[in-house]
Formats: sequence, structure tokens, C-alpha cells
Amino acid sequence: MGRQKSALQKRDAYQLLVATRRACALASEAFAPSGSGTVRLIIEAEGIGLWDDFVETRLESGLERTHCWQVKRQQTPLAQAAFRELIEEIGDVAHHHFAVPASIELTDVGELRVLQALCARAQQPGAHLPTVVDQASNAEQDWLTFLISARGGSQELATAILSRLTVHFIDLEDAIEEQARAHLAPIFADKSTDALSRLRELLSKVDGAAVVDQSLVKTALSHLLPPKFDSADALYRDLIIEVGKALWLASWDGVSDHLITDMLHVRLAESAAEVPRLRRETRWPGKDKVFEARFENLADRVDSYLEHFLSRCEVRGQVYAEDNSWRRTWLKHEEFERRSKIMQKWQRGNNARLMNLVVALNEFGESAMNYDARVFKRKFGVSDSMGTTSNMRPVIYYPNEYVPL
Repeated sequence: MGRQKSALQKRDAYQLLVATRRACALASEAFAPSGSGTVRLIIEAEGIGLWDDFVETRLESGLERTHCWQVKRQQTPLAQAAFRELIEEIGDVAHHHFAVPASIELTDVGELRVLQALCARAQQPGAHLPTVVDQASNAEQDWLTFLISARGGSQELATAILSRLTVHFIDLEDAIEEQARAHLAPIFADKSTDALSRLRELLSKVDGAAVVDQSLVKTALSHLLPPKFDSADALYRDLIIEVGKALWLASWDGVSDHLITDMLHVRLAESAAEVPRLRRETRWPGKDKVFEARFENLADRVDSYLEHFLSRCEVRGQVYAEDNSWRRTWLKHEEFERRSKIMQKWQRGNNARLMNLVVALNEFGESAMNYDARVFKRKFGVSDSMGTTSNMRPVIYYPNEYVPL
């Protein structure tokens, strides 16, 4: 009994930490308004059903939208019956988020990372759900079969879920807390740890449901602001840090080394999509129009790369890679040649868009240095350590002009 109680306490503490991490987004919006982001957070909301660990209200394109979260600190296979209940409760209005530390298996169905990738592809701007379903890999088809079963045999209801569900792999306590402090740093500087502690108190000081909104956060945290706080500068610094995290810039050499060979990590695809989302939702203060224009250009280049890459790929382990499913069937010579040319065009398109992304990244970096010198301490390039584009000679490209598409 003691071990079970300890496990429950650890689970509840983990859920509270994840909610606190999301409250950091609320604090960012409260003190450095972007016109998007979290405006309200409710812990253990009533009337939500199973998706009640916490509920966010986010401002998206000027309208409020509900986001319901189910958080599990589970690192062992997930029972199919338990996940089926969650799928059965997904409605047609709110967006739903299922979060675990890392990818685990749903018994007799498959890895959660496969469902994550399928949902991410369905939620790309301009995505056509029937096409996403038609291009699903065998592993993704297993998930579609499960979703159809969980939605009473309706393929229409099952595929609609793909656009209303996001699967997150959020790591364990230490990493989440570090992410939370980093999110608060652009606003509270050396008081970020104090701000994080205060947010945690706001979310945990009452029994039952706890409601935190921007007004409460401003009242509780205003005394922690730096003496010369500027909301526009804080917004710019926040966006710089978000770009660094979303594009994995701390590991960019390795990232680009994979991208040049048409391998895109599934989790990178998910995080990188945050940049164009921020571009769509941010309301600019207009203080630094060059910074703002360069951020928008970078976001458009990221969006173009993701849209093109995900148009013809399949999941292999932890990465998206060239869709070779057509190579696994017998084709006439003419059809084989036609498809080979299509894939070669896809590869060239990936490389051109990657180079354009890096040009935009370095341009944005020039403006970012005016607000935060930590993320863009150097010029970024495209590494090809295997020499796949240069006759087997290792090379690093530093593009400085955009490639026509």
C-alpha cells in the first residue's frame, strides 16, 4: 500500500510540474503579449471527463480555444483499454494533448511515436486528411485500425481525431523544470527560479480545481520583474529562445547532417512546427520591424521545408525518411523510372529548402543578437560529414543567397 501511495504522489507531482511548465507560457503572454498563447489554466477541471489533468484556454487567431491534457508518467506499455477510453472521449471542439516522458507501446497496436507522427502530418497547414490516410505506412495503418475501432467503426470520426490530438514526449522532472525556467528567463532574468516557484504555488495551493489566469499571474509575479522591463524586448527574447529550442540549434551540426541526407527526426518535425505557428499567432508590437520581418521569413522557410519534406516520406524508427514503399512492389520499368524521377525531385526540393532555411536563420540571428546573444553565437551552416553531396568529401555549406524554388 505504501509503495502504491508513493507512486500516486509521484504521478500527481509530475502532472503538476507539466501544468506549471504550461503556466510559464501563460506568464509569457501576460507580461510580453504576442496576441496568442495561454490565457487561462485550470487544474482538475470539472465536466471534462478523462482529459481533466489540466485545461488550457489559448488565444488563437483572436479566438479562444480549449486544450485538454492527459499526462502520464508511464514508461511501460500502455493498456489498449485505457487508451481506448481516452480516444472515445475526444470531442469535436477542443484540442487534446496526451503527454508521456517518452514513446511507449500501446499493447497490440504499436509505438506512440507512430501515432505522434501521423497526427503531426495531419495537422500541417494545408494537409488533406484523405491523402494523409492514403499515404499511411503499415505501422500507421495499425493505428488507424485501432482508432476506427475505438470510434465505433467510423473511418470519418477516426481520421478527424488526427487533427484534434497531439502526442507529446516531454521527458522527466529535471528536464521539464529546466525547460520551465528557460521559458521564464526572457522576462524574469535571474528571478526565473522564484517565478517558477510562485507559479507552482498558484497551481497547488487549493484542493480540487485551481484556476490561474493572466490577471492573477500579473498580481503574483509583477514584483519579480527587472527594474527596466520592456514587454516588446521580452517578446523578442522569448521568440529567440523558442526558435533555438524548436529547431534544435544547440545540436544543429548533427541535425543538418541528417537533414542533408533526407532524414528528419520525428520529434524535430513536431518542435519545428512551433515556429510557423508562432508566426501565425503573434501580434507584433512594431518596435523592431526588421526583427519581426526576419522572424516571419524564417517561419515561412521552416513551414515550406516541413510541408515539402512530409509530402513524400515514411516513418523509419525515430525519423521521417524517403518513402520507399513503392520500391517494395514490382513495377514496370517505365513506372519505376517515373517514380524515381519524382523522388529525385523531392530530394532536390528538400536540399533547396534547407539551404533557404539556413539563409533565413542567419539573417534572423543578426537581429537576434541585439536582444539575446546566447542562441546565435555563431553562423549556422549545413553539415555533410559523409560527403553525400560532394563526392564523399566532408563539407559544411554556408549559403548566403536564396535558391529559387
